[in-house]
Amino acid sequence: MLNKLRRIIKYSVRCFIYSLPALVYFIYYLLFILVSRALFWASGKAKISITPDKSKLTVDGISIIIPTWNKRDMLEECLTNLDQIITSEKMMVPVEIIVIDNGSTDGTQKLVSSIPVRTPLKFYRFDSNMGFARAINHSITLSRYNYIYLLNNDMFPRKFFLSEILNFANQLLSRNHIFLGISSQIHFFDTQARREESGKTYTLPFAGYIEVAHYLNDELLHSNSITAYLGGGSSFINKDIFVKLGGYDHKTYRPMYGEDLDLSYKGWKVGIPSYYCANSHVVHHHRASSKSLNKDPSYFMYKNWLAFNLTNRTDFKMQLDHLFFYPLLILTNPRFLRYALDCVTQTRVLISAHLNQLSLQNVYDDQRLLNFISFETHLNEYQK
Repeated sequence: MLNKLRRIIKYSVRCFIYSLPALVYFIYYLLFILVSRALFWASGKAKISITPDKSKLTVDGISIIIPTWNKRDMLEECLTNLDQIITSEKMMVPVEIIVIDNGSTDGTQKLVSSIPVRTPLKFYRFDSNMGFARAINHSITLSRYNYIYLLNNDMFPRKFFLSEILNFANQLLSRNHIFLGISSQIHFFDTQARREESGKTYTLPFAGYIEVAHYLNDELLHSNSITAYLGGGSSFINKDIFVKLGGYDHKTYRPMYGEDLDLSYKGWKVGIPSYYCANSHVVHHHRASSKSLNKDPSYFMYKNWLAFNLTNRTDFKMQLDHLFFYPLLILTNPRFLRYALDCVTQTRVLISAHLNQLSLQNVYDDQRLLNFISFETHLNEYQK
């Protein structure tokens, strides 16, 4: 009897130790919710409604922003190709190119000054790598026009990529459809590789977490439509709305991934949609710009999706969903614990970002938007 009791106690202790990380996260997130709500209520601030500046809705020009870091040869090919497209198409509006160099050490600055482009070109260099989001936010202050096109240096546009987006943008604006931005359709440079991107995106709630992906069914990619978020590597964006939404959150989403999802999600929640343009095409050298990182880029992506859940779930039911189900993910797979531990170190930043989200006057709630496939279906039915 005594031996049996010892085995039961020993087994119980093992179970407790095994489940302890999940229990600690449960308590952590509960406190995260309570503290954030208390701070918001204590502030006494009214909800903020994001109102676009009507004088900045017209496309007066396009500033193409290209962030780069130690990809000299790829940048040269990108700039040469881009300049040929812009000059050959005789755009209806002026276009400028802004290269933002994140502290490259491979002679990028000398290269840019020597490329014989005909499109007006600006170059700005950080002394060190400040990260994608911060570089883009700074570039916005350098841009001249009301609209920007974010283009990664490993994205190679095809002919008419900008003209098609401009046409679609003017169609939307002529019908008084205000938008945050429009994404291009993405293809892989390696045509034999399994396609993972298309530019038309969706989100799905998954066990208190989130699934983020691109539609890959060709039948869904042939026509213009709404999209869950605008990829930061090939999207046309209204600068005024970008700034009013706070720009890319470079403190939360470090060193990369998730900042574009976060921005578009905020736009959707306040009623400003994002679109996908089927006839605007770019070719992606997939992850060519992130191969030099000291950790698998996928780690940052999944970790930042957890940060997205912490900061953007403001609906109480969806917060309960995360509270109860994410600890179960921790129990089933240790990688979810690693994401949680990384996010815990950012608690102060995450609470600040969550307070910003709580302060927004929402048009759509989390339950609708996180299941974007269902949301898109219902929105299309409503608009018929």
